Amino acid sequence: MALSLPIPVDIVYTILDELSSDAACLQQCALVSRAFLSHCHKLLFSHIRLDHPRQSRGLHRAISNNASIACFIRTLEVVASVQPEFRLRDWVTIEQTLAPLIQMLYNLDSFTFRSTFQLPLPWQSLPVDLRSAILELSAPSITLEYLANLPIAQFMRLTRLKSLSLIHIWTDPSHPLDSAPLQTSPQTFGYLETLEILGSPTCGKLLVSVLTHRRSSLKLSQLKTLALYGNHELGGAILDVAGQTLQRVVLGGLGEDRNFQFVAFPSSFSTLPSLRSLTLSTKFARGHAHDPLPLIARALAGATPSDTCALTHLEVHIDFYGVWKFAITPRDVDAVDEYAFWPAIDQALTRPRVYTRLETVRIGLKVGGGGEAFARLPRRRMPALVEMGVLRMVFTDK
Repeated sequence: MALSLPIPVDIVYTILDELSSDAACLQQCALVSRAFLSHCHKLLFSHIRLDHPRQSRGLHRAISNNASIACFIRTLEVVASVQPEFRLRDWVTIEQTLAPLIQMLYNLDSFTFRSTFQLPLPWQSLPVDLRSAILELSAPSITLEYLANLPIAQFMRLTRLKSLSLIHIWTDPSHPLDSAPLQTSPQTFGYLETLEILGSPTCGKLLVSVLTHRRSSLKLSQLKTLALYGNHELGGAILDVAGQTLQRVVLGGLGEDRNFQFVAFPSSFSTLPSLRSLTLSTKFARGHAHDPLPLIARALAGATPSDTCALTHLEVHIDFYGVWKFAITPRDVDAVDEYAFWPAIDQALTRPRVYTRLETVRIGLKVGGGGEAFARLPRRRMPALVEMGVLRMVFTDK
């Protein structure tokens, strides 16, 4: 018989929510009353991390015995690893319960598959049924990390996918690409809203080529968030396709490759009417072709009062480590002070009736312990932003 509760059930659920990080306590609460059981299961099973075959077998057995558990699992993280007990083989390549377990999880919001080995785990080393289970997921968010030779062409049929993160995905140029996607009804389309690519330039280029193809059922044209880390040539292609809908853009790892010329940004912010937040991280590369900041300043200056500019937050992080050989010298201070980017953004962002929604301009300089040498920089070189009260200058050594 269910326990008759003297207090409203929503209050009880709120108390249980506060215990969500204490699995042992939730297990005890689940035994107190059948009235607690469902909510305790929801909290206990909402996030599952599998890094050993015994966990996969245990969960597979639990769901086989009680199918209702599957509906509570919203996030699944599979961590591939090599263990001595598996004769130096990766457990995900030999475990037979993992694929059927993934197929049982029909209510996932997020799926992550990552390898912890020093070398990326080859996609072809996974069992066929596991590869199929991953590609047939209905989860709207997928993160793949430290894998090699993904079948990128298959992504064009994942119409339910809303968020995709590719982190350190390696592509062997000599490996035959899986260029034959599964058939999808031409009337069924999906629209990716968040795309993150870190340390995967070749894979990212292939992905963008696939998703911008006319036969792709998964489109980039309604992308809202874009995060690219590294000197990607594909940024310009994505901005051309999704410029009207992008709301947040993060570009990191710039300014390090002297052979790379940054061209991944449009000539004017007028082509990005929905963009609210822009974050850039770069090495200090003043006077070089691989410096991205002059192009950003030009784009900011390209917008006019007749354009719609939704920008509210601009963050620029500049790394000076390795730029200066020893301690900061007066010459180094002058080089930073004379950087044309400062007055360029000061003038571009403070023009009347252009960036009317601007709330914060945050500039971080990674200068070690020499921040005091640049204390006067904001007022000297960006006085209008200082006067507006939106400029935040931060000096860090991390």
